[in-house]
Amino acid sequence: MREYTELERAKIGIREGYVSTIGNFILFIVKLIFGLISHSYALIVDSVHSLSDIITSVVVIIGFKISAKPPDKEHPFGHQRAESIATLIVAVLLIVIGVEFARAGIYKIINPNIVKSNILLLIIIILTIIFKEAMARYSFHLEGIIGSDTLKADAWHHRSDSISSVLVLISIIASYYKIYWIDGVMGVFISAFIIFIGIKILMKAFSDLIGKAPARETVQKIRGIVNEFDNIKGVHDIVLNSYGNFRVGSAHVVMPESMSLKAAHEIVDRIENKIKEELNINISIHIDPVDENDELYRKIKAFLDSVSENNDEIEELHDIHIVKHRGIIKLYFEAKYKDEKSSIANSNNLKDEIIKRFNDIDEVEIEKEPEYTY
Repeated sequence: MREYTELERAKIGIREGYVSTIGNFILFIVKLIFGLISHSYALIVDSVHSLSDIITSVVVIIGFKISAKPPDKEHPFGHQRAESIATLIVAVLLIVIGVEFARAGIYKIINPNIVKSNILLLIIIILTIIFKEAMARYSFHLEGIIGSDTLKADAWHHRSDSISSVLVLISIIASYYKIYWIDGVMGVFISAFIIFIGIKILMKAFSDLIGKAPARETVQKIRGIVNEFDNIKGVHDIVLNSYGNFRVGSAHVVMPESMSLKAAHEIVDRIENKIKEELNINISIHIDPVDENDELYRKIKAFLDSVSENNDEIEELHDIHIVKHRGIIKLYFEAKYKDEKSSIANSNNLKDEIIKRFNDIDEVEIEKEPEYTY
């Protein structure tokens, strides 16, 4: 799936919203007209339900229109999270539909009744099933193109209407065979599935809004790109923030301090440009200079690398700095722990081990790496 610009995504999303609006309005008119002609209260009520479905489509349109707005002074990272807000609203409406299905299903199990029908009602029900399922498939198709949870939620909204009509059809057929409870039981099971889908979409939208961790694959790709370049001795402290499809980040790269500032800057520029080109991430690179010819540095790095490999509770030890000032040598480095509870004990043990092993080191300071860095 190729990366779409926010304007392209918005055009596709708004198109789906308008198609859904027109489709639901057509259903409203058809059901209302035939309901009035046949004096069918059920059809008239159902027509109002189709009209209310337009609310969901309007939410989709508004969400995509806001998300396509360019960045401004108040919102320098753009408005793309508006799509997640739209997803949140549509997901809540989907859950409400699922709860209503469950309520109606339980009522029908407790109070089974004969469902009266006529040929006109059957035709309208069958046409509704076909029409709403077609709309659902269209929405799923567009969702597959741009990867939008908003369209996925709206697609399930259409499908829930189709399923509702299928249940009515089943209840009519079941009434003929005097099996009055079957549609109620099916309604409860289907409602559980719809609620599950709604909650799943809701939680993902909520996670996008509060800021979720980047995909492990994305972090690995950044590391891979950085390590392709010469004179790169390591990469750490990768930070990524997503605002819809707009992503910004930063990273620290380890480079020899013997390099000129100009040469190091040129390499960093190339890294930033390649990450932007391949991953569409606007990233800023910070340089950590190291003296690899320093014997003490080499010994400490080898020791810390060995500790990382052999200690299951330590994920990584990096960003090593040796500061010599007024005859005192201080060692600074960062530690990323797998288990937060044991981090203090591990740090204290590691400090003691370094002081014992390296007589030149007077002080050791270990900084715990924040959870938002990788």
